[in-house]
Amino acid sequence: MSTRSEVFTSRWGMLLAMLGMAIGTGNIWRFPRIAASNGGGSFLVAWAVFLLLWSIPLLILEFGMGKGTRRGTVGSFIKTIGPKFAWMGAWVAWVAVAIMFYYSVVMGWTIRFFIATLSGEIPTAVPDQF
Repeated sequence: MSTRSEVFTSRWGMLLAMLGMAIGTGNIWRFPRIAASNGGGSFLVAWAVFLLLWSIPLLILEFGMGKGTRRGTVGSFIKTIGPKFAWMGAWVAWVAVAIMFYYSVVMGWTIRFFIATLSGEIPTAVPDQF
């Protein structure tokens, strides 16, 4: 049995995966509603600056560590900055799992509303009831 590591088949695939992680579902689903209800415009400027100066460089660093070490999160932190910092890799893995828990619930709501829309249940539902 050969041990071949999985890699992206094209640059477009990797770019789309990076964009999906940087943008995230929260920026599409929840963020606009929260920003609009709290004044919006001035916060969007701070959000865009933070995204460009912090989030995207960290994402590029994370991809670089993974590609350079060819290991998982904990192993890449151990190989890059030493065994004392293995907890950082575990923290990154835990945050990814926690985000997955959160968006699994959001996906459940989405499926429920989609089915209710197809069945015609939403237009006749009392707002507090659905």
